[in-house]
Amino acid sequence: MKKSLIALAIASIATTASAANLADNTTAGIVSVEGNALHTQITAPTVSVVLGAEYTVGDLITFTISGAELDTTTVPATISVAQNDTPTPDLIGITLGLLNKTATTATYRVTELDSSGLTEAPTTIGQQIDLTGLVVKADTLGSKATIAYTAETANGQELDSSAKNSGDLLVAKTQFVAAVADDFDAIIDVNEQRLKFSTTSGGAIDAVSDDLDATVTDNNSSWLNAGTPGKTTFTVSGDFAFLDSDKDTDGIQPAADVVKPSGSPASVKVTENAITVEYTAFTSAFTLTLDLNGATANTEALTSPIGTQEFGLDVDVEFAANSKTATADVAELEAGAWELNGAVVHVPFMPFRDGFSPIVNISNVSTQEGDIEVMVYYSSTEDKKPESFMLGVAAAPEAQTNITSALQKAGIEGDVALDIIVNAPKDDIEVNALYFQGGDRAVINTVKQ
Repeated sequence: MKKSLIALAIASIATTASAANLADNTTAGIVSVEGNALHTQITAPTVSVVLGAEYTVGDLITFTISGAELDTTTVPATISVAQNDTPTPDLIGITLGLLNKTATTATYRVTELDSSGLTEAPTTIGQQIDLTGLVVKADTLGSKATIAYTAETANGQELDSSAKNSGDLLVAKTQFVAAVADDFDAIIDVNEQRLKFSTTSGGAIDAVSDDLDATVTDNNSSWLNAGTPGKTTFTVSGDFAFLDSDKDTDGIQPAADVVKPSGSPASVKVTENAITVEYTAFTSAFTLTLDLNGATANTEALTSPIGTQEFGLDVDVEFAANSKTATADVAELEAGAWELNGAVVHVPFMPFRDGFSPIVNISNVSTQEGDIEVMVYYSSTEDKKPESFMLGVAAAPEAQTNITSALQKAGIEGDVALDIIVNAPKDDIEVNALYFQGGDRAVINTVKQ
């Protein structure tokens, strides 16, 4: 049955105001940055353009890519669109033949228009051209590639111009993403000689445990040139010398179950500066618990003081793509810090030897009496590791306390540097340090941390 004249009139009015539209009809492909590095080609998604003008044989259509280069051997030689008599008006069939191609363009000529059998105001307006099979050189893609559509008549007159004649073709994104969900955030308790965490502040699990949680996301669903993830390595940086339970063996030898990663890792390696945990398969969730007591069978208490420090986390994922393998440096993240529940003042030099008379005073303007711990760093010539001492004297509230004799009674000898830790509000503590040699006096510049 013929379509009504009213329907044809409405359709005619609706189509005359339209123009070519690529942006709303072409969906960009997401390309894995990691996997793409192992490929030579990217198969681009179909480029679809809905025409907004009447085309005739001889008209020229050009697709231009920016941000990447085409593999010209794969540019289709023809594009054919069948006629369609379902809508109103009828849509004319179109055949395009490749006229010219470069690394960034593909130009086609309209070689045939098929309106045979169409009776309802046949037109090219509203017809959709699909360019399928474009291949892009993988190593030419940056952050994204766009594609634009232009058309002109055989005598060079612009045809079917529109603000929506261009859009994204390929967008490169990072396939593997890591994040710290819960960082190390315990507060070291100076009242426990820095051998435990405070349970009243910070994020420690308990007095002897703190943990780090991290996630790794694989965004490969339907992405182009995506890699298949495998071995995942988590490297936590920090100062882990205090975990050594065997001073007679080279390296850091933690007691059993002190370092507890989640799951079933293939290997766990502890050094002074890092804990490296490796999993054979891709691992999306990671927890590292540091339990200073370790296994219940571990009868040796922690003897080295816990140091204030900042932690980092590096995540690496090995992946396969295009019959090759590589490792992605997924992230270098901040992973928290351990602080003290008190003031820390560094004294860079103090001589405890014959001929010198040291004097160290603590000023405490708070109303809180503070226990005092001293971390002693010996001269490199002494070949001694740092030591922690809890002094028998406390920093009196709203007063000045001379700790010189307490330091001497602790047995400190030689040229040393000191960290003086007071369990009192840090802003209310000052340390004055000086020494006499003969008739000369030297005042030491202290640094509050």
